[in-house]
Amino acid sequence: MAYCVLCGKKVGLLDQIDLDFHGSKQVLCSACDVRMNKASPGERQDLEQQILASPHLQKADTVQANVNTGKVCPACGAILERKLEHFSIGADGGGGLMTLLADQYEVDLYACPQCGKVELYTAGFVPPSSTQKSELKEQASQAAPETIPAQSDEKRSFRFPWQKEEKAPWEK
Repeated sequence: MAYCVLCGKKVGLLDQIDLDFHGSKQVLCSACDVRMNKASPGERQDLEQQILASPHLQKADTVQANVNTGKVCPACGAILERKLEHFSIGADGGGGLMTLLADQYEVDLYACPQCGKVELYTAGFVPPSSTQKSELKEQASQAAPETIPAQSDEKRSFRFPWQKEEKAPWEK
């Protein structure tokens, strides 16, 4: 027995409908599924907020992490939603030993709920906060040499005996 994430009604195993919601499967009753499918974009957003506040929300920590990514869409400025986590790209899909030899890279896939733009980020990458950025800048400035010796006009490089020490006519 499960409970509908929208209305809280008990739903039997054969009557439940799974809703893919921010990287998790949520249970809906048939009436709420019809409501979700017929909802306008504004109403759907309200229903999604209701799902987020539901006590019957499954894998709530995963859903909250996928909703509150902190990544902003470069096209429209909306908050991106994580759709796939640790997704391998670059594999040829042939299976077997060929998959082991192919170069792969793991990414997280984010999609914009408003404009549909898709962004790829390195799997598990969390950008540093503004305070962490300022700390990194301070550490970099402290690690840099404080004084830079002034360079004189004359060159102090090694010269072989057959090399001329005179400047070329155009350098005089």
